Amino acid sequence: MTAPSKWRTAVAAVAASAAFAAVPVLGAQPAHAQYPPPSPGLTLSSTAVYQGAKLAFIGRGFASEQAVVAELLPEQTRLGNFRANRVGAVWGSVRIPRCTTPGNHVFRLRASNPDRILEAGITVLERPGDDPCTTKAVPKQQARAAALPAGQQNLADTGDDKTPLLMGGAAGLAALGGGGVLLARRLRKH
Repeated sequence: MTAPSKWRTAVAAVAASAAFAAVPVLGAQPAHAQYPPPSPGLTLSSTAVYQGAKLAFIGRGFASEQAVVAELLPEQTRLGNFRANRVGAVWGSVRIPRCTTPGNHVFRLRASNPDRILEAGITVLERPGDDPCTTKAVPKQQARAAALPAGQQNLADTGDDKTPLLMGGAAGLAALGGGGVLLARRLRKH
């Protein structure tokens, strides 16, 4: 191997190494400092919802990555478990139980350590048609809940999926590695 070809191989190796080191940085989320922090608040998709219908929400003012429980009062029905993002926002949707008594209720997002409670008044409307709380419907609902593994009755889809980002990073690394190999072969032939 002559001196210029060793030099070219070294340059190709350094370029490939730099590319491998840069890909994780490209996929990193930017850091945002926000001062003052956003004030706590709760936004609902609707303040009137039918029995058995979904209710979407956005809550702000929680601690970063804090566990949050969605509840319906006064029955204290747990509607779901969620996790706030890095800036303390939590969002999702819950289903109002079909057997909820029509009338005024309170939708609550509750977190502990540090304690934070966000509440909003909602009106649950009677679902038109058949009575969902007849004795025939309740055993079916209980059977469906019992069929789920323990702890999965109230799982929420938080939408925090980094699979596309990771797959794109892996594809980029593979392409850079392949290009580095081809470049090294080409430089050896010359």
